[in-house]
Amino acid sequence: MSDPSRDDVRAAWVRLSQRYAWRLARDEEALLDQALEQCRALGPSGPPGTRAQIGVWCAYSVLLYRGLVARDERAAQELWLACMRLALRAGWAPAEAEDLAQESVARVLAKLPTLQSPAALLTWALRLFRSVMRESSRAANTNTSIDHSSGLELAEPTDPMFAVEQRMIEQQLAERLAGLLPNQLEQETLMRIVLLGEKPREIARDLQLPLYRTRVAKWRALERLRQDPALLAFLSDLIGYADPPPDNPGAEPYEP
Repeated sequence: MSDPSRDDVRAAWVRLSQRYAWRLARDEEALLDQALEQCRALGPSGPPGTRAQIGVWCAYSVLLYRGLVARDERAAQELWLACMRLALRAGWAPAEAEDLAQESVARVLAKLPTLQSPAALLTWALRLFRSVMRESSRAANTNTSIDHSSGLELAEPTDPMFAVEQRMIEQQLAERLAGLLPNQLEQETLMRIVLLGEKPREIARDLQLPLYRTRVAKWRALERLRQDPALLAFLSDLIGYADPPPDNPGAEPYEP
């Protein structure tokens, strides 16, 4: 499968920058160069148009990361607008959506030093945003909830770019986990922990399984993951992790 051309990447940049009001790129040609590098790093998985979008997504993540590190107000505003938009699409009232977006930006800024891969900034920030929505929904004891029925999505399926980006990550991660984790439950459990920040209790409830099943699946998956440095590096590049998601070293794998 051929690599995306510069024209593919340019077209992706025009679409995405207009859709999300991205204004941080002072040198668009340099951004396109970086996006092409990201496309080559992705490898041949997926059609050129999709890879061009992911390349732009990652390249702009680096710009946004640098802006946030420098406390650039425009960078923070763009991230706030992205979270605000998703909260509104998830059904939150405008005032609540504003609070969720503000809390999400605050968490991103607080945790920014822990991010290992600047190219993963947008994906990582959206993962934090989903956690904020879940926590707020539970705290308010409202009917607002996150719908997992359509799969392991990081963002609202009505937003094409977020859906494309998430499917690419899922595809690549699933391909790598298939050889490492032959057990399907271990694969799904690890993906949901890594991509969505879910806990075994939440996964068990969603899959209608006893809690010990997902706890055991998590424990076994993490044991195998720690033995694969190449997969750990892949996770770091895609979603900003330097290490496997934390486990509880004091807990038994069959803890009820």
